[in-house]
Amino acid sequence: MLKKEMEAFMARVGLLLWSVLLGLSVSTLPAIAQPWTITVTTNADVVNDPWTDCPPPGNNDCSLREAILVANFNGAPGDTIVFDASLDGTTITLNLGSLWIGNETNTTIDAWALNTGITINANGEQYPIVLDTSGITIQGPITITNAGAGGVAVVINTSAAAATLDGITVTGNPNVGIGVDSPANVTTITNVTVTNNGGAGISLYGSASTTQISNCTVSNNGGTGIYVAPQNVTIQNCTINNNSNGGISIAASSGLVQIQNSALDGNTGGSAIFSLADVYVSLSTITNNPVGGITLQGNVGGSIIQSNIDISNNGLGIFIGNATGSVDISLNTINNNGGAGVSVRDSSDINIQSNIITSNGQDGISSGVIVVGASSNITIYGNSITGNGGNGVTVIEDFATDTAPQGVRIHLNTINNNGFLAGDGVGIQIAGAVTGVDPSLCVGVGAGGSVSISANSIYQNAAQGILIERTPAGSNGPQNVCIGIDPVNGGPQNFIYNNAQEGVLLRDPGTSNNIVANSYIGTP
Repeated sequence: MLKKEMEAFMARVGLLLWSVLLGLSVSTLPAIAQPWTITVTTNADVVNDPWTDCPPPGNNDCSLREAILVANFNGAPGDTIVFDASLDGTTITLNLGSLWIGNETNTTIDAWALNTGITINANGEQYPIVLDTSGITIQGPITITNAGAGGVAVVINTSAAAATLDGITVTGNPNVGIGVDSPANVTTITNVTVTNNGGAGISLYGSASTTQISNCTVSNNGGTGIYVAPQNVTIQNCTINNNSNGGISIAASSGLVQIQNSALDGNTGGSAIFSLADVYVSLSTITNNPVGGITLQGNVGGSIIQSNIDISNNGLGIFIGNATGSVDISLNTINNNGGAGVSVRDSSDINIQSNIITSNGQDGISSGVIVVGASSNITIYGNSITGNGGNGVTVIEDFATDTAPQGVRIHLNTINNNGFLAGDGVGIQIAGAVTGVDPSLCVGVGAGGSVSISANSIYQNAAQGILIERTPAGSNGPQNVCIGIDPVNGGPQNFIYNNAQEGVLLRDPGTSNNIVANSYIGTP
């Protein structure tokens, strides 16, 4: 939360604590040697006589607020607060402000023994649950709902190192569900359900060093499902769906964020995963997101998108734009996206390898893979690129900025059956001023700037197998494209056959210094 808001909140907490402890000096507080197990026996939100009601064995009038107060100030870290079985299924409606858990460390609030659990109705309190010292655990089933406008239902503050939320539900709050603000050590959020909140479901901000989120459901929130600003975050075995501002959004300040074994479906207003930092996405399904699947921009060097089961969305499957640093996209199934399967714009050092890229371009014009603008050192290797609505692979100048890719290697792919309509779908299209710094020799991929097309099987596409052209009129055509000569491996051949039009077509003024060699064109 914002600093001024937190200061105001802590001032309110301080007044409440002093009113409760009025007349009870520090010297008269009970001093104990061992942690207590404190049993909550009423769902009323009251503070009557906590030091009589709550210490073991307690009586029938210990409220949750009183239990927390006693755990905060009884002088023994490690207290456990449990609930009497008679409270199972009841609601605690807050009337006296936030529940602040602080001062003493390692407090646990544990509702695990209840079948239905406890509901905490925040009754409009902005920050109903605040964790403010280290080692706090909240174990559900506990539901937190109806926080105040502009607040956060559950706050883990900077001082709450090594906090754990396990088995809680955060729903029906007008702003953020769970907010984590820069605690040290590991924050664990597991088995949580965060739904139908007005803002982000889970927001990690500040400079929190390590957060682990697992076995979660984050859905139908009005903002981003999970917002990540700090470093070293792991999101595992989560379902993140139908959020209104994208599924997971990762800020530029983040270090490596790992997303594994998760399902991101139906998130609107942004990509399922949008990242301005390095990210590792694996073994996940990313489907039916209207804007697109995965977007990487900025300093994303070291990012890996690997072994994902299904990337199929209404927009682009994977978009890499204005990215710096290496990105590896490998062993994924990228299919049935409305736009291109993989789109690379103005980015360098991108490896697209061993993917199944099929049936993309449901709009009828987009490619399986497209590389555009000031992109360089791009490898498209060992992929199956089939049945896409437009071209299989497009490498094209950005005509608005007069920038074109250099150093593209298209090697050992199967590229077939692209183009929904007859004459509309090329296996590989190289268009515009795609050229290298040495226009006369096909050597030195990357350093020499050449485009090489080698060892591919290119067949049964709706138009040409390979098209090298200038478009639109007035642009230079491609130069230094090597078809059948691989500067890295010494020239393995292409198989180009049974395409609806020419096997290889080079056309237009300005298209020059290209080489076709060592390829089978016609009948395999």
